[in-house]
Parts: sequence; C-alpha cells; structure tokens
Amino acid sequence: MPRKKQTKPDAADAADAGTALSVPPKPPSLAAVLQVKTWVVEGQQAADILESIREHFSTERPDVLLSAALSEIGREAEHIDVDLARGFLLNAYRELYRRAFEISDFSSALAALRSFERVTVG
Repeated sequence: MPRKKQTKPDAADAADAGTALSVPPKPPSLAAVLQVKTWVVEGQQAADILESIREHFSTERPDVLLSAALSEIGREAEHIDVDLARGFLLNAYRELYRRAFEISDFSSALAALRSFERVTVG
C-alpha cells in the first residue's frame, strides 16, 4: 500500500487559521444598565432578567448587559453606608414579621424578630 505524502499547510492556510478575530462587544447603554440593576436589586430571577433584556433592549447583548449591571452593583457595594444597610435590614425584617404574623405563620414571625434583634443588638 503506497504511503501518502504528508504535506505541511501552506502559508495561506496558516494565515487564515490565525485571523479569526473576535470583536469586543460595545458597552451597554447607561439606561439599560440602570434598569437591569433595578431588576437585580428587586430580586428578579436571572432567567426573567435575561428575557426582559431581550424584550426591552433588543439591541443589547443580554450576557454583556447583565454582567455590566452586576459589576456596577459590586463596585457600589464596596462603598455601602453601614447605617443605610442596617436601616434596610430592619425595614425588611419588620415587613417579614408583619406578613408572617398576618398569615398566622408564627414560627416565621419569631425568626424575623430574632433576626431583627441580631441587627439591633449586635
């Protein structure tokens, strides 16, 4: 059986293999980032956020936009006001207590009170 001659790729093939350039995505608009940050802070699920991005910001790449919003939230969290965060937590625990008590879920109401106590006492 005759042996096939091995050939090296010619220069044109080698040049084509290395030219697969990826274009970096354009930065998302500030309004879009702000809206996505709002959805994240509201506690929306990632799948719902991505769907909403596709619906409301069809010219934006959902993964890039979500990543930009999360990065911005992370940068802002580094400089959070401790008193503001404590006030937010106290309000959240108060609301959890109220809702749990309203539906007679006393174990959850008690858990909210304990959490409230941890934030206020230390």
